Amino acid sequence: MAMFGSKKETPAPVVKAEPAPVVEKPAAPVVPEVKRPRTLIGPGIKFVGNIEATEDIEINGRVEGNINSGNTITVTDGGSILGDVAAENYILEGICEGNAKVQKFCKIGKNGSFTGELFASTLVTEDGSEFEGTLHLKKAKAPIFAEPEAPAFEEQEAEEAAPAEDSFF
Repeated sequence: MAMFGSKKETPAPVVKAEPAPVVEKPAAPVVPEVKRPRTLIGPGIKFVGNIEATEDIEINGRVEGNINSGNTITVTDGGSILGDVAAENYILEGICEGNAKVQKFCKIGKNGSFTGELFASTLVTEDGSEFEGTLHLKKAKAPIFAEPEAPAFEEQEAEEAAPAEDSFF
């Protein structure tokens, strides 16, 4: 500022600061979701017969027969099973009429309906679910799923005529 005859000061030039360069952090490595193979019964499908699988099974349609899986069986809302189920985990959002042997975890969702005898280590039911039958909750001692052996044709007929008594736990 100028006072009493001194030289007039010029304001200092305004220097605009350049913004600091944006350094992007390297993105976290994307780990692809590992999906196990699964068998899908679509909503328009009616399957009649038994299913033996080692992968997950998702049922959106109707199965009339027994299902045996070494992994998870999921019956979605709108899906149904008329037959017995054996699985490591069982998630029921639809309807099941038959017996179920579940090695680890069984969940009956809010729209799920189960009628039969259920063997499981853990059972979770949501409000609105339906259960009619007998429940056996015990810790599993051994896996219930084993690779199926192909019996001779005559043996298969004999097994169908007289159901075998097997122990779940």
